[in-house]
Amino acid sequence: MIKISKRETTLLVILIILGFFLVPNLTKADFFNDAFNKITGFGTGPQSLSVSVKTNAIPVIGNVTTYDVGSGLNVVESGNTTIFFSFVVVDGDGLSDIVNNSAFANISRPGEATRYNDTFVNTNDGGCNAVNNVGINGKNFTCNISIIFYDGAGLWNISVRINDTSGAAAQNNTNPFTINELTALVISPNAISFPTVGLSSVNVSAISNITINNTGNDDISGRENSLEYINITAITLVGETSATTVIPTNNFSIGTDVDSGPSPSFCDRSRVQNTTRLVNTTATFSPYNNFSGGINGSYVLAQASGNFEILSVCLLDIPDDLTAQNYSTSKSGAWSISIW
Repeated sequence: MIKISKRETTLLVILIILGFFLVPNLTKADFFNDAFNKITGFGTGPQSLSVSVKTNAIPVIGNVTTYDVGSGLNVVESGNTTIFFSFVVVDGDGLSDIVNNSAFANISRPGEATRYNDTFVNTNDGGCNAVNNVGINGKNFTCNISIIFYDGAGLWNISVRINDTSGAAAQNNTNPFTINELTALVISPNAISFPTVGLSSVNVSAISNITINNTGNDDISGRENSLEYINITAITLVGETSATTVIPTNNFSIGTDVDSGPSPSFCDRSRVQNTTRLVNTTATFSPYNNFSGGINGSYVLAQASGNFEILSVCLLDIPDDLTAQNYSTSKSGAWSISIW
């Protein structure tokens, strides 16, 4: 509790009264206005305020122009090819507002890996490059993207993008292009041979398996799925010394060994899922029983890894009338593997 004496109160009132007399020509209202202005910081007269607003022109990307595509881009077997394209960027704020090193591009197709030329994804890509000015507000950019041999055939989309100095972005993805289909295989070895056999021999496997590599972008997904499959054409083997005896193709089978069953499964006469017996049903009783048809369960997809198929050939049994000599296709015709 604070107690103020009567004397102290009187002195305070006198000081305030004297203050009015010490300020010449100042009315009571002026005194309070001046005091209020000094306390609040308000000026004694009207103040002006101005704001400057500048708009940013968003860059615009014109049509994307592709080169050397024509009716479609051809991939290179087991290699890479390159698509080249260009586009013009226009910015109403002038050339200096376009950020050159922000230009990048990609190509894409559903179900396929997206291919980039984008330094934000890979610093070694190089990005898209400004090559010349177009008018007073435009720049022409060129770009290229590498395409791998197994990238799928069909329509691909090109997308390009760039920023200005304010961070505004422009994008264009209106010009698709086509990658053509390439069906290409590499088969090894180029000859099939068997060990020496006797008249009673059965289920003899070839010395080497057949490896088929898909070196194009055509998905060979098997006749069970897409009706596109690995086809074998087999020719009757003829005696090299005497052509009077032969080994017709219905004594052979070919297939994969990925399924369970008797080993080797491709020699199992009862199997049809992944094994094909080389029987020409229209010439079953002919000694020259040549065969041409699809291999059950065979497929070889176009992809980065696993783009191969391994097949094995089995000599099921030996005709009873054979004579001791070598039997081959030298007097009949070569076997071949192709895609149907």
